Amino acid sequence: MSPGAQDIKALDDPNAVMPGFDVPRSGLALMTARTIDEVVDAWRLVYRTYLAAGRITPNNVELFTRPEAVGPESAVFMGRINGLTATTLTAIGDSERGLPLDCAFPTQLNAWRDEGRRLVAVDLFADRRQQSTRRSSALFELLRHAFFHCLASGATDMLCTVPVQWQDLYTTHFGFQPVPVAPPQGSGHDDCADEERAADSGAGGYGEGGEGGGGGGLQLMRAIVADALDVPSERSAFAPFLKHPLPDDALSQRFDFNSAAVATSAVGAFLQSSETGGR
Repeated sequence: MSPGAQDIKALDDPNAVMPGFDVPRSGLALMTARTIDEVVDAWRLVYRTYLAAGRITPNNVELFTRPEAVGPESAVFMGRINGLTATTLTAIGDSERGLPLDCAFPTQLNAWRDEGRRLVAVDLFADRRQQSTRRSSALFELLRHAFFHCLASGATDMLCTVPVQWQDLYTTHFGFQPVPVAPPQGSGHDDCADEERAADSGAGGYGEGGEGGGGGGLQLMRAIVADALDVPSERSAFAPFLKHPLPDDALSQRFDFNSAAVATSAVGAFLQSSETGGR
């Protein structure tokens, strides 16, 4: 069953979101991936979640990511319970590789770039748990980490796609606004097909296997993080995030995708397989 408004009532309780890396009530400890092994662990969870939802096809590496995510602008966030990775989200910074959303919304993204906007896409959300309240609470925490990553990296806009029926939820609780653009159109390119199949399991699809995306279409959402510090925190759309800043070292030691360890890891194997069409 997909989560409804009653399932996220905990988000209205300021005590439900703990500052820094304190362990929330669910026992979930949030962290930023600092090693290639942690990145692989997070993206293997994405693979299992997307595969179970029928949004990707199997691959021999048993890992799924976006090629655009493998770069120094990215940060992988994850939550663990007793050492087991239970949830994850990746913030993908814009670069010469572009963003996964370029496949569906190239005109809009290029217009923002022409204005000098610095974009970050939040994507690759996955959660192994069945209880929707815990998934939605975890998503809030992961987006909080992505928000502070955007501030630290100088990004101006945080983007994602969500099933249209959840856009009010993202506006109310996560500081996003819907962008009035046409629904995404497929290009026939394999990567674009994968994007369309998995997009509603991205930052927006926290229902069971991204449930809720079918039939209603996807909505491009934008959070203008550059404005976050220009208004009093109590009036900011990001007030729930600003009340609970991250520790100073929470982002500084994130994994550097320029590391040679990428090429010899499962991530490197996935990229090589993708390039040869063996995904």
